[in-house]
Amino acid sequence: MGLKLPVLPLVKEITYIQFDQARLTVQTIHPNGTRERPSLIFLHHALGSIAQWGDFPEALSLRTGLSAVVFERLGHGSSDVPPNPRGMEFFHEEALESLPRLLSELGIEKPLLIGHSDGATIALLYAAHFPTSGVIAEAPHVMVESQTLEGICQALTKKQDLIKRLEKYHGGKTKELVECWAGTWLAPWFREWSIEDELPNISCPILILQGSADPYGTMMQARSIQLAAGGTVSCFEVPNGGHFLHVQARDAVLEEMSAFIRQIVTNQIS
Repeated sequence: MGLKLPVLPLVKEITYIQFDQARLTVQTIHPNGTRERPSLIFLHHALGSIAQWGDFPEALSLRTGLSAVVFERLGHGSSDVPPNPRGMEFFHEEALESLPRLLSELGIEKPLLIGHSDGATIALLYAAHFPTSGVIAEAPHVMVESQTLEGICQALTKKQDLIKRLEKYHGGKTKELVECWAGTWLAPWFREWSIEDELPNISCPILILQGSADPYGTMMQARSIQLAAGGTVSCFEVPNGGHFLHVQARDAVLEEMSAFIRQIVTNQIS
């Protein structure tokens, strides 16, 4: 009989990175006990945190054999409150200043970015300005749609319930986080916001995942990326899928993401 090799455990660690006077919370995931430099970087949605991803990052890490980083932007989860209020340049500040700084601290080059909603927007902007292995964009925003604004207004009709539901993730920062999210998207000065002009600068492969019943966006976002991006773009539309496809269509999304990542790894090796 052949010798059975032991199955090493998946290792998760929480660390904290100091950004000037603010502290960022970072979780690293290493499949099968390996500790190679992470290449999968998860970027959460506008009201997200590490915990709100559930075990999805672990599942994708195990499927691909790649280590991962899941972090909380300032103002989210157990990360500190940002020193300055959010402005119109929020997405660019996150993509072109905060994310590169975090990756530098972790020694990561050419990451494979997995972004959800606002996190997908940040991932696309990063890829337009820095070397990137690939972008997985779940429910991305590249422009302001009326459906996005209507979805936010609908969510605000139950604002207190929303705040109460999110308090277990964000604690005392929750009310400010919700008001900042809604206040930015609904502000008159934000109506003309768009990153479409920067999409042609993206040369890496992109996978878009979009639900046909997403209350915060339509396939118009995906089509804009497909038409403008400089790299190859694949799109996976989930019929009747909402805004949280990695939860609502978990198995299908895991398979699509895994296949996309495997192809990138294969191309890098060959």
